[in-house]
Amino acid sequence: MKESLPDWTTRIFRYLRRLTLDNDLAAELTQETMLKALQNQDKLKDPERDWNWLLRIATNVWNDWCRRKSKNTELQNSSIEAVDQRTSTLIGMIQQEELESLLLAVSELPERQKQVLSLYIW
Repeated sequence: MKESLPDWTTRIFRYLRRLTLDNDLAAELTQETMLKALQNQDKLKDPERDWNWLLRIATNVWNDWCRRKSKNTELQNSSIEAVDQRTSTLIGMIQQEELESLLLAVSELPERQKQVLSLYIW
């Protein structure tokens, strides 16, 4: 690579920051990009195109992150749906128990109070 690594790092960071709109995430992805570039530097065939090569690595790192986030979001959504379903079931059971308690309490009222309550509700 003909330019020094920090210069490339700054340019890659700016590119990823424009993609992510998040400084911390851009810094993390920049580190991952530069690590991959260093690990695969021997695969660079044309040193004149090292910026394009780094840009492609950064884009791939960004795409990989988006895929991982998408999978995590799907898992989170399915977990949230399962919790929602269990919560709905519990709420239904609680409401049923409350209704049964209310009916029991009403059945124990004197007849006159039952009539008043019945007139009030209807």
